[in-house]
Amino acid sequence: MFSDVCNAIDEGNVCLLGLLDLSAAFDTVDHEILIRRLKTTFGIDGLALQWLSSYLSDRMQTVRVGGKCSGMSKVPHGIPQGSVLGPLLFILYSSPVADIISKHGLMSHSYADDTQIYFYCKPEQMSDLANKFGECTLELEAWMASNRLKLNCEKTEILWLRSRYHQLMPNSIPTVSVGVSAVESANGARNLGVYFDINLNMKQHINNVCRQCYFQLRQLRVIRKTLPQSVVKTLLHAFVSSRLDYCNSLFYGLPNCDIHKLQSVQNAAARLFGGLRKFDHITPVLKKRSSLATN
Repeated sequence: MFSDVCNAIDEGNVCLLGLLDLSAAFDTVDHEILIRRLKTTFGIDGLALQWLSSYLSDRMQTVRVGGKCSGMSKVPHGIPQGSVLGPLLFILYSSPVADIISKHGLMSHSYADDTQIYFYCKPEQMSDLANKFGECTLELEAWMASNRLKLNCEKTEILWLRSRYHQLMPNSIPTVSVGVSAVESANGARNLGVYFDINLNMKQHINNVCRQCYFQLRQLRVIRKTLPQSVVKTLLHAFVSSRLDYCNSLFYGLPNCDIHKLQSVQNAAARLFGGLRKFDHITPVLKKRSSLATN
């Protein structure tokens, strides 16, 4: 999606991005509808369908409050959100969403219950694109209502992504309808853990990553002397390297001044790992840390 948007902006277009939000999406999946869709749409039948049906059926729940427990109650809806099958089953359950979006001439990507709708146009065609988006979400809202899902219009976020050279006046940016609700465009939003601003310069996202990493490094520095080096390496990979590596392909082509912020975090982590002072030479430690990671 990021690549599609960047290519469109490079061609002088403005891109409309909608980040749909569903209310309690995993908890409202209807088992009967899901099993029927697996069979009729995806051709799953026989033993495989029986296994999936058995996986979903006869689930029970209880409520415990103040040491007292309620009776067991059957759960006819919902799929386990933290399970391996949960996100996959939800994608199969909501597969008609992509067909509806394509029918309206828009593009989409979905990851579990996070759906991104986007398309691009020339600045003078923004109102037409906004109308097309509104018609699409109106049909999506109706489909979801008939399939026990609910589109949360209040939490759905809208971004008009464009080049910083596109100086759009606030009154020239059309309001976008999501279902029956009008949603004002935002200056930025979090999309699958990455902060998107309207110019896609990634500055806010990089600042967020650096702030989180430095917080973790300060916590680790307090207990550094009490931990063996192998444990320090594991903690650095878990709390720092994982944040630096997440979606790092989106940093391609950014100015060196922004990349330097991330490099400074990595240098600080390497100094902590090697027990070095702030201005000690860092290259040997980076090489050693890299070799340890590969081993």
